[in-house]
This record gives sequence, structure tokens and C-alpha cells, in this order.
Amino acid sequence: MTTIHGNEGYVSVNSNELKVKSFQLTINAPVTPDTEIGDEWDTNIAGAPKNWRVTLTLSKKTGSVAQNDLVEGTQIAVGLYSAGNGSGQTYHSGNARVETVDQSQDPTNPVGLTVTAVGNGALARATV
Repeated sequence: MTTIHGNEGYVSVNSNELKVKSFQLTINAPVTPDTEIGDEWDTNIAGAPKNWRVTLTLSKKTGSVAQNDLVEGTQIAVGLYSAGNGSGQTYHSGNARVETVDQSQDPTNPVGLTVTAVGNGALARATV
């Protein structure tokens, strides 16, 4: 089994490459409590709708087509590749709505952006 190094990742937004410092993908499959009085252990059942979100951390750049699409409230098509986008690599893709755009700025570092987008429908898992 091979460990995947973080610097091999690749992100696309609306089919354009987006240079990022990091990304975090969170996939949630909520469960519903089904415990009754007298039960010795908690029980939970599946069936609630799944959801997902992605947080992208990047440096603000001029001229980036993909970065220009990261506007709060807009829908984007996102591709998230943990080990690069070469043949045989597994990736996640789906449509998401940009929820927040946070900008950080200080005198000794590039202007930073943290963008959070919430999944709008299914998140697909496929192979390049």
C-alpha cells in the first residue's frame, strides 16, 4: 500500500485548473438515532440525505479564470484529485454552491483566500 503525498493534488473549477495551497473534502452520511428506553446500547439507522462540502485554501492571484469563478452564491463544478489527475487516479467531482469567501491579508504574506462550497447534489467518485 502506497501513501499519497499531499503535494500531488489537483483541483479544477468549471474545468479550469485552480492552484490551491490545500483542500479539505468533508462527506457526511447522517444517521438517525433509533434508541428506545431500556436499550443497553445506542442504535442508529441510515437513510438521511448525504451531504458534502469542500474548503479551498489559496493565494489570491490576478488572471486566474478558475479563481474568478469563486464568487459567493454561485454554483461551480469542482474536481478534487488527491493524487493528481493522471490516468488511473481516483477523484471526486460534483456541483457545489460557493457559501463563503474569506480573505486574509497581512504585510508579509500573499493575500489569502479560504473558499467554502456546499455540495448541490451527488458527489461522484471516479477514475481518470
